[in-house]
Amino acid sequence: MKAKWLGIVSLLIFVIIFSGMSFAIEPKEVKIGVTLVTLADPFFASLKEGLEARANELGIGKLTIMDGQADAAKQLSQVENFTAEKYTAIIINPVESAALVTAAEAAHKAGVIVITMDRFIDAKYGPNEVVKAHCGADAVDGGRLGMRIVANKLNEKFGEPKGKVLYIEGTPGSSTSRDRTTGVMEELKNYPNISIVAQQPGETRAKAMSLVENWLQMYTDIDGIYAYGGDGALGAVQAAEAAGVLDKIFIVGTGAAWDELVSICDGRLTGTVDFNPVGTGRDGIDTIMKLVNNESVPKWVRTEAKLVTKENLDCNTVKK
Repeated sequence: MKAKWLGIVSLLIFVIIFSGMSFAIEPKEVKIGVTLVTLADPFFASLKEGLEARANELGIGKLTIMDGQADAAKQLSQVENFTAEKYTAIIINPVESAALVTAAEAAHKAGVIVITMDRFIDAKYGPNEVVKAHCGADAVDGGRLGMRIVANKLNEKFGEPKGKVLYIEGTPGSSTSRDRTTGVMEELKNYPNISIVAQQPGETRAKAMSLVENWLQMYTDIDGIYAYGGDGALGAVQAAEAAGVLDKIFIVGTGAAWDELVSICDGRLTGTVDFNPVGTGRDGIDTIMKLVNNESVPKWVRTEAKLVTKENLDCNTVKK
């Protein structure tokens, strides 16, 4: 009899304990909505590649990736739709830092998991906050690294880091544009003889090309150009080629999308900063799955930024 009661008590304890446990949610049950800044830029297209590859590997039930077309209002509508359609989670890669805060707050209140990728929004981050986590590299560090390539190139040319540089900025209002410029200016303090003679936004290839065409007419003694993003750098390359001065100046970009790497291998672009966009996309999916299953994640899942030049790039692999 005693053994029988012990068995019943043990069974009751087992039921009580396990009824309170949260079982793992299968990837096939998860719906993830993503809004990307633009798919016209190779960097963001690489983010998409990483997202899709990891989602396919894990068997995510539904992954919807929307092109924000560099339009904050369009992204706002996309996030609102994901929330209304009861997606499990939303990944925001915002055009502007402030524009999507209210939509993120509404998603959070509706029980949707929200994270950001590559760019931050102006909201609180943390396990109990509007945004649970951020995935991406440190844009401030990226700005420093980009300016370091510029300084190294000027040192090669003059025997010391000195010269005149044009700086193509990113999208006004985006966290990465703001932070990358902070890094550029911080690193520039180490090189008092390098001067940025002009800076202006030129985040798309067309805008950067037009901007550099005008600059090259105004400034005839420029040594190099540093661009906030890869598309801007490639637009600068096109403008310099058209003006016949690509052999006289160097151009450095940021992002390390495939188009940039090819241009480096061709000797048209001097270097870039690799933010590993494919890896960031993969991290985004993994972070969502951890959050879905109540696992702890850091506020910032960091991707390491690295310098890329022809010297450390496997051009045989790039051109396959």
